[in-house]
Amino acid sequence: MRAPARLRGYGWRMRARWAAGAGIWLFSWVNTLRAEPDPQLSAPLAWLRPATRAELAATRTPELENLPRYRLNLTLGDDLTVFTLTEEVTYTNTEAAAVPDLAFRVFANRTSQPPPVAINAADCDPAPCQLKQESSSAWRVVPQQPIAPGSQLRVRLNLAGKLRIIAAGETDMMQQSLSGLSGLFSAPSDPTDYGLLSYGDGIASLANFHALLATRRQGKWLTSERTTMGDLGSDEMALVQAWVTTPSDVQIAA
Repeated sequence: MRAPARLRGYGWRMRARWAAGAGIWLFSWVNTLRAEPDPQLSAPLAWLRPATRAELAATRTPELENLPRYRLNLTLGDDLTVFTLTEEVTYTNTEAAAVPDLAFRVFANRTSQPPPVAINAADCDPAPCQLKQESSSAWRVVPQQPIAPGSQLRVRLNLAGKLRIIAAGETDMMQQSLSGLSGLFSAPSDPTDYGLLSYGDGIASLANFHALLATRRQGKWLTSERTTMGDLGSDEMALVQAWVTTPSDVQIAA
């Protein structure tokens, strides 16, 4: 019998909260394990403490309603080294001018060769759209009509990915620190993410595994960065819901 494996989800961080934001372990004795968020979390104010909810209800509700929303449906393979993901993103144009396209980043691809994650297809509502890959870590979704001020576009992405296999013991604190330091001197073709999207020691680590809206500054999407040093990711706020399906003996920590 296979020893219980663990799934780490510390990479799901966009200043958002999954299932109220507490770190949790889930156990299952059935064929598959599904960790599902509370349906009430579809309402932005449901994410907040009662006192804060009452204060913001009259002052900042429109800001919360306009935050990007991510719905992630993740399925991890039986050996914990591959995954498929259906991702639905709702974007509201809060700018004064129409937005012609949306840019998405998969930061796991920025630090690994070959790129471990692919976006295979995209469809949009209410208008048809095209998916165009700009680089190994950047894609653009171009709707048939620009997104008018105050309007929304819902994008559905189909992704597939593979976790890098790392050596036993590479997940402990010492090895993680040494791996991070080695990234300062490694060649661009070498992995420098110290196992953020990887499998080793019975642990599947899923960081930067899904597509994020790119940072937007002065009416432009930022689809590249000068360096991969530091913690790549977006600093934009968003609301996230996640459904996770794994083999039955997996414990989930998020």
